[in-house]
Amino acid sequence: MNRTAKYPTKKFGAPVIGDSMILYKAVWLTPNGKLFGSWDSTYEYKIGKAAKPMNGWCAPARSGVCASGMHVGSMDFAQQWRKNEYVPPRTKNKLVILACQVKVADMVATDLGAKVRCKEILPIGIVQE
Repeated sequence: MNRTAKYPTKKFGAPVIGDSMILYKAVWLTPNGKLFGSWDSTYEYKIGKAAKPMNGWCAPARSGVCASGMHVGSMDFAQQWRKNEYVPPRTKNKLVILACQVKVADMVATDLGAKVRCKEILPIGIVQE
């Protein structure tokens, strides 16, 4: 099965362009303009710099949901994540949506049918809402 069929564009609302898709994640924008993970506020994202799992390892598809890896999803998923009751209070009202270029070959698994676990993502900019 080809990867485009495995990760249908309808599910994420993003077409495959060349070898990549644009997907999204909610991140914490600090007062000094730095971007950190909304769940793990020690992981810094930088626009234009590839992001990989901190431990250098992305769990295989059989590992279940929320396993090690970079998690991105549709715009709707990222917007809903900002409202998630499990987001730590220190970041709760300071989350922005980060657009990320994701190579289809780096997609490992869909988690909960709403997000994709990836080996690597490339943050390309903050979505202006």
